[in-house]
Amino acid sequence: MADPGKQGKNNGAHIAFRAKDRVSVDRFHAAGLKADGRDNGSPGPRPNYGAAYYAAFLIDPDGNNVEAVCLAKE
Repeated sequence: MADPGKQGKNNGAHIAFRAKDRVSVDRFHAAGLKADGRDNGSPGPRPNYGAAYYAAFLIDPDGNNVEAVCLAKE
């Protein structure tokens, strides 16, 4: 699983959207890739951020790190 900080030096913002469930996070990531976003962390658990933290990360065409996160337990 990719590290959401892997893109290196970035002048963009980090924007996070809260998703209602893990399926929504998965759909966000798939749709973002189809819309020319670059993968910056595929959908999956992020235990370093919290026990129920499930997220995906994309770099948008403007260089922003865009995240969808679900905090609901599986």
